Amino acid sequence: MNSLFSSIKPSGFGSVWQRSVRRLSGALMIGSLATAANAAVTFSGTNGSNLSASAQFSIVGGNLQILLTNTSASDTLVPANLLTGLFFTVSDPQVALSRTGGSALLNGSTVSVGGATLAAGNPLVGGGDVGGEFAFRSGLTGGIFGAGTYYGVSSSGLGIFGPGDRFTTTNLHGPDSPNGMNYGIVSAGDSLATYNGGMADEPLISNSVLITLTGTQFLDLNEIGNVMFQYGTGTDEPRLTGGTPTTTSTIPETSSTLALGGLMLSGAFMRVRRKRS
Repeated sequence: MNSLFSSIKPSGFGSVWQRSVRRLSGALMIGSLATAANAAVTFSGTNGSNLSASAQFSIVGGNLQILLTNTSASDTLVPANLLTGLFFTVSDPQVALSRTGGSALLNGSTVSVGGATLAAGNPLVGGGDVGGEFAFRSGLTGGIFGAGTYYGVSSSGLGIFGPGDRFTTTNLHGPDSPNGMNYGIVSAGDSLATYNGGMADEPLISNSVLITLTGTQFLDLNEIGNVMFQYGTGTDEPRLTGGTPTTTSTIPETSSTLALGGLMLSGAFMRVRRKRS
């Protein structure tokens, strides 16, 4: 980097130019590190027809955030169309993700019952906190997980999650445990008017939930894999595999970093001009 700017150094700039180049190189390096630290890794799955979902993983404030979204454009007609769970692995055994200090939030999504969207102040909305309806477990193995060791988040018990696995003890609806269809995630293309009888009686989320987990020491987002999206109320219902992840930066640092560099170089020219005049 230094050699690049040194090759275009104007005559007579001497040490002032060199100091500015070093500062600019440092700024560009910090910008590139910020890109890596603020990256998001997204897994998507689809059955090629009426089911599709995504999970965006990012590290924010030292915690792992997972934006779990039912991305299907199709209507949610039956319980097997509800996105209820997410499973994934982390290849580094030192990582120990935890729900302690974590949360499950609507993050702008809405809750509906009986074909009507509930007002923000309705008790079933929980002020946007649905942690009492979502559960988290680690160390899942055997059965659908095979020989792997998985983490899992779900609004349904699935024969895996119990009341002690919830993010909070604030029960918003139904039994004091992750249960059945309630607070399952409907699709982006859902129509509130088409639920069957059982679904119409349950609070349902449209169309994403933001999960926050702690224990991210040693975690590299590139170590996350084997993502599975679970639908319905049992592990015998549809389950999609997350494909090859895409990585995106959550901050547009390039333009700001280059702008900073330009200001620093302009300052160098001005200081030398004043010194020589």
